[in-house]
Amino acid sequence: MATPIEHIYLSFMTTRFSVLKEHWKKNAVLKNTGRLGTNKEIGREVDLGGIFIEFDWKNKKIVNSVEMKSPSGMADCGANLAVASMRENKIYIFEKQNLKIVGEINHPLFNDLHSITLTDKKTLLVVATGLDSILEISQEGELLWRWTAFENGYTTDQYGETRNLDMTGNTDYRVIDFPTLHQTTHVNSAISNNNFVFATLFHQGQLIRIQKTTGEITVLLGGLKNPHAVRFLSDEKLMLSDTGTGDIVIVPIEGGEPERMNVETKWLQDSIAKNESTYLAAKTDENEIVEFDQIEGRQISSYSFNPEWRFYGFEFKEA
Repeated sequence: MATPIEHIYLSFMTTRFSVLKEHWKKNAVLKNTGRLGTNKEIGREVDLGGIFIEFDWKNKKIVNSVEMKSPSGMADCGANLAVASMRENKIYIFEKQNLKIVGEINHPLFNDLHSITLTDKKTLLVVATGLDSILEISQEGELLWRWTAFENGYTTDQYGETRNLDMTGNTDYRVIDFPTLHQTTHVNSAISNNNFVFATLFHQGQLIRIQKTTGEITVLLGGLKNPHAVRFLSDEKLMLSDTGTGDIVIVPIEGGEPERMNVETKWLQDSIAKNESTYLAAKTDENEIVEFDQIEGRQISSYSFNPEWRFYGFEFKEA
């Protein structure tokens, strides 16, 4: 379970949400069928902005901030913080003390980067959502392991077309964009434990477990609605955000009935445990982060951000 904290990192994938929202409205052509996403990219010439911040949750104030293009996943790497850019398709390394850039990680398979997490081997598990792929990368940028959905049973996109791409590393996908509806899973978060990877599949509404050596897939939980943000809650339990229902879902790793806590939001992008009973949840459509006590069933505090800032994710700042 996470320890109590005062500061958190928050990423906002755009600071011009009205522009992105208009694009979604025009190009979400399968929304009436229940399949979310667009059939075309917005284009890199469109400025969407983006910012990530260090936030003092106790005193509800921004401590530091960095403007960058569509920041998404973040990983605490000790003295440094790794932050993915969804539009630049690279990972920036920031010195945590002052949020100055001290390096970056690149790979030709980086595409529409979503979550990144630090493994127990001090490597990075990177979700290349545009390629329906999960990559394990060294902090020097060496590819150590790869899982790609359309090579492992999830073969068709949202139009029923078979997806095939050159995944040898000979194609530089950092400069190519793939619309959400042309992806087979829109895998958006992944974490690892020993020889297993756990991931959320947006289109299928699934939480899956991947055996890294054999590639065997087990569906731990189905029937979700566009899930995000799988995390370890303890050695025995996972938690995730069932985005479309507004539920925080706690899932036993070895199987069993999941627990659900509703946050009363139209879009639960991310959630995280602050301590044994207290959670932070991102009510993204309401531009609000709330802290609530699950045991007492009450909201403790909240903070609202600029409605033009579209929230992506948060991480605790470790000491």
